Amino acid sequence: MMEGINILVERIKTNPEEFVISSESNRWMSCIQDYWYLMLPEEQDEIREALRELSTSYFNERVLRTLMIQEKR
Repeated sequence: MMEGINILVERIKTNPEEFVISSESNRWMSCIQDYWYLMLPEEQDEIREALRELSTSYFNERVLRTLMIQEKR
């Protein structure tokens, strides 16, 4: 496994804000996209799962915030 995969997965876990869609996150997502074809299927799965967990967390947070806003009305 490429060491960069381990670094990216840990970075997703420790600095999730850098992987939210923004100009700052584009450098990481661009890196992933540029080298996706070099990754083994299991490495792609690791990155995909880490990003999925992050997206799920942000989705749940967004749903809860939306519910809270509606409750205040």
